[in-house]
Amino acid sequence: MQSDQGFFNLTERVVDMEPYKKQKLTTPEDFPAMFVNAWNNRDTYELIELFDESAELENVKGLWQHKNKEFFSAYENGLKFNFKEVRLSVLSTKIKFVTKSIAELKVNMQVSPSAKSNIVAHKIVLSFVLQHSEDDWLCIALTVEESK
Repeated sequence: MQSDQGFFNLTERVVDMEPYKKQKLTTPEDFPAMFVNAWNNRDTYELIELFDESAELENVKGLWQHKNKEFFSAYENGLKFNFKEVRLSVLSTKIKFVTKSIAELKVNMQVSPSAKSNIVAHKIVLSFVLQHSEDDWLCIALTVEESK
């Protein structure tokens, strides 16, 4: 159902994760599940494949990165060290098609650390901008914010 802000609520969407390994993203609605699957499997390569070559990321601390070695290193270090004991889960997703080939996704996620982690459970909002090209949807921008 579309909200008054032009977003579609996709909270009820259930997606089987396994078929996504090394497959193209044919619909932006499946992006959050693919992102979470790659994160929770600690698969940096699968995660990076979701992003376009020109992608930019703004993390929760306001640091900007471009898709390059720095971008890869940040995810690699985050998944293997900083957030090693942290799992993500999608709480809700809203999507707005800006054009037929541009979609904005607002994804509320739960950050769930293990008992061993120093990180406290909390919620974050990931704002993805996806662009369709040929037969694939790729992320061209990601902003991560603490949930209010």
